[in-house]
Amino acid sequence: MPATIRNRKSRSITFTSALLLGSCLVAPVFAAEIEVVTVTAEKKAEDIQSVPIAVSAFSGEDLSRKQITGFADLQFNIPSVYFSHGNFGPSNFSIRGIGSLAVTTSGDAGVSVNVNDIYLSSPPLTTATYYDVERLEVLRGPQSTLYGRNATGGAINTITAKPNVDEFKSDIEATYGNFNGKEVRAMVNVPLVEGQLGLRLAGFWESRDGTIDNVFASTHAGVASKIDSRHDYSLRGSLRWQPSDKTTVDLVLSASNESDSRVRAQKQLCHRDSSGVLGCLPDKLADEAINGNATFGTLFASNIGPLGSFGPVSFLPIFDVADTTNGAFLGLGGPGLGATAVVPQSLRKVSTDFTPFTRGYNQFGNFEWKQNWSSWLTMNVLFGYDHNSGRSQESYSNAVGDTFASIGPTLTQTLFGLTPAFGTNSLQISQNTFCFFGLAPTNCSTYYGSAFGPKIGTLPVDAVGKNGTTGLNILKYSNRVFAYDQIDGANTEWTGEVRFASNFDGPLNFLIAGYHLSNTNDAHYFVNANTLDLMGIDLGPLLAGNGFVLSPMQYDNNNNRYDLTSNAVFGELYWDAIPDTLKFTGGLRYSSDHKFFSSKQTLFNTVQPIGTQTVPGVFVTQAANFHAWTGRFVMDWTPKLDWTDQTNIYASYSRGYRSGGFNPPSFTNAFPPTFAPETLDAIEVGAKNTLPFLGGTLQANLDAWYYNYKGFQVSAIIDRTSVNSNINSKLWGVEGEFFYAPDDRWQFNLNTGFTNSRIGNTSQVDPRDPTQDAANATLLKDDLGANCSIFNTAGAAPSAATSPAFNAMFATPPTATSAASSPITNVAAQAFFLQRGFSCSNLSSANQLFNSVGGGAAGVAAIAAVGPLNPNPNRRFLTVAQAGAVASIYSAGYRYEFGVPVSLSGNEMPNTPKWTVSVGAQYTMPLENDFNIVTRVDYYWKDRSFGRIFNAGADRIKAWDVANASMQLNAPDDQWYARAWVKNIFDKANITGMYITDPSSALFTNVFVGEPRTYGLTVGAHF
Repeated sequence: MPATIRNRKSRSITFTSALLLGSCLVAPVFAAEIEVVTVTAEKKAEDIQSVPIAVSAFSGEDLSRKQITGFADLQFNIPSVYFSHGNFGPSNFSIRGIGSLAVTTSGDAGVSVNVNDIYLSSPPLTTATYYDVERLEVLRGPQSTLYGRNATGGAINTITAKPNVDEFKSDIEATYGNFNGKEVRAMVNVPLVEGQLGLRLAGFWESRDGTIDNVFASTHAGVASKIDSRHDYSLRGSLRWQPSDKTTVDLVLSASNESDSRVRAQKQLCHRDSSGVLGCLPDKLADEAINGNATFGTLFASNIGPLGSFGPVSFLPIFDVADTTNGAFLGLGGPGLGATAVVPQSLRKVSTDFTPFTRGYNQFGNFEWKQNWSSWLTMNVLFGYDHNSGRSQESYSNAVGDTFASIGPTLTQTLFGLTPAFGTNSLQISQNTFCFFGLAPTNCSTYYGSAFGPKIGTLPVDAVGKNGTTGLNILKYSNRVFAYDQIDGANTEWTGEVRFASNFDGPLNFLIAGYHLSNTNDAHYFVNANTLDLMGIDLGPLLAGNGFVLSPMQYDNNNNRYDLTSNAVFGELYWDAIPDTLKFTGGLRYSSDHKFFSSKQTLFNTVQPIGTQTVPGVFVTQAANFHAWTGRFVMDWTPKLDWTDQTNIYASYSRGYRSGGFNPPSFTNAFPPTFAPETLDAIEVGAKNTLPFLGGTLQANLDAWYYNYKGFQVSAIIDRTSVNSNINSKLWGVEGEFFYAPDDRWQFNLNTGFTNSRIGNTSQVDPRDPTQDAANATLLKDDLGANCSIFNTAGAAPSAATSPAFNAMFATPPTATSAASSPITNVAAQAFFLQRGFSCSNLSSANQLFNSVGGGAAGVAAIAAVGPLNPNPNRRFLTVAQAGAVASIYSAGYRYEFGVPVSLSGNEMPNTPKWTVSVGAQYTMPLENDFNIVTRVDYYWKDRSFGRIFNAGADRIKAWDVANASMQLNAPDDQWYARAWVKNIFDKANITGMYITDPSSALFTNVFVGEPRTYGLTVGAHF
């Protein structure tokens, strides 16, 4: 049944003949009555005010009037909704604190996204633009018996406009705005067989210049001066066949394409760590460059890396991360890499030598057959198909790296007397001596040309594919430190659903359904850094001889196949205990998910001959089955009250469920291979009221809810990858939605939500601040970029002076600021780089071995008996002497830990502001000759929140607000219109979310920033 909007006087507009999104902004000049919105939230056409669910709905006209163009704008119009971008492409859309904070290919969404009732496993939350929409419904709370795919947080369902089989219609709309923004929307509806067969074609196209200024481009040709542009389009065709009043068949096909410089993260923030161990301090975020001394690319190519020992190859490292001289030799120990980097003091400015790009493609199709088999039984059969693929590249640090010419000779290179004959900077000296002494002639000629040749002083950069630099797939040569990342993947899904619903005259009715989902996904995440290429080129011949490289030289988190097969049966039973007054609903669902995952992480796995295009490494396969019973129970009371036009009071219990998944393989077995499912038990009470108020009509909807959230899936970066774990939480809140029409010209709306969230009694180590400023802790970093800690059980702060064995672990300590001037004492005064050979992994293995035999002399003997420790092929051996030093410090009362666990009890959940408020006002001014002007203003405010579960100072996201406005002139009979509009009137640069990276990347924070002020003029016509 087509949904309709009706006012209380029965004047109606049928949604299926609604105009193209954005093509109508006319407020109907009726009496002061509120329109009735009919939705299908419970899979049957109902007045939204009678649905016992917290649901918000928008017609195509509503979307245009409120300037809702995509998923991000929904938060401005629905209580307790939050939207932010994601670091790896997908966005986080959350309802009442429940979203998608698990970063994994094998995870499920907390909020299910549906188009025409078809669930999308990989919805385009960031890129999708609404056009030619019949209506959009957003349900808050767990969903398991109304939609094919269950969800813990809620559901979004976009219903596209379907063909009208009776009349020809067409619309066209064009927009021009700032940033050279251009949009075109169009629709044509053709009845092919009048009354039976209709075709509807609709499309959307946009092009916009970038909104982020790149200050580096002003002095360097060939680099984009503006990034984060838009260039995309979408086409949709819909066919409707109605051979009788009992049968309706709909077929929808669409295709979308994007090719622009859209970025995943608009800005990188860091409070620079002078010690170079953390890279970024944990106390706050600032517009400062990371200390590149903390990065794996720097450390591996430094004096504490695998080439850093004194010996015949010790001149090959190009960085002195632990050089304290910083005078006679221009090493990096003092200021650190990136000390002179230009960091614009604006969230809408960057300085980067890399032009990002995004490519995306999507195909979608759905088939629906609605059949009335009899007066009491209807059937819906749905089939859906969705395929999308995409690729995105960005600068890894979103900054310009130091030029190699500015990095002077290392201490070792100078002591060997290699300057100035072999060059004036560390890279020239390293390359020339590598070539001149004939360490690997093939490597030299292939990658550097020859000694003193034109490529000396530059390094190759891996291109993605064909094993990168190993396979001679080189993007370019760069004369500066250069790194970028790429995320790419594809997703294909098929869905099928069949529903039967009764329509008995008696008090009992039912809905029963079966659902199937088959989904296949592959995803890759690459990080390419030319300092890693240097080490692969140099280390290969040392390990295997001339013509070999240590491969691959690019990091690849390769999730090459993820399969999900999901089956479910669900149903609901409805009992009208007191007809039109008291109704009970009971729903039950059984879900069965089978998951298969094949993945690997590769970086410096093995040696390969130059030119090998096959990436090494073995895929790890995992499989698991997840099953769950969920459901809901609802009491719905519709009392007849003299003081209201309509009142609906409801109470419900529901359970939501999200299956578990797989973590990627670990380099060091630092985390479990899987994470568990999550469940959410929800209790909710609400009241929906339509009231006569001060001569007009007031709609007042109130809702209160409580969640017991078990197994909340949350991600953290550990061992250079996203790792998911489970914690418990409790949430409760209240919401209000108010709409007031005092007369036929004015409309006012107010939406507000309050959410209280508290994480349960659990603890985790904060990778941003592992030692928590403990007085007895020493913070350590190894040459693979890992951070760890050594603690003195006696309580005194350990230091290099406490024992010769302890001192033997360290490279020369970095220059440290005094404790008084540093926000984090132990980063400044008790942070050290581990000497080559010592690693966090080796210290951990030795500590476990020491404790496994009871410690003391027995522990020392156990370590000595093992000799060199090699817990993982990616780690170096401890020599016998080094093993003895480790055993000595442990016997002296030291212990190894990754860090100090921090209590999370009582912390707020990420991306869960306590308050959200939105208000809006609209005025329709009639003009002569049946013209009118509609003016609308909207304002949204969000309370402060946190970007991580630790709720630390640097995790805080400030409160922010947005204001929008529009004014539209409408011609008689809606023949044409012209609208002037502005979004984000005050040009607020609002941080909506954040993502912290791994210690090996210096713990920088990517922040996601809302759109800048945009404004323009839109004109359209109806035919």
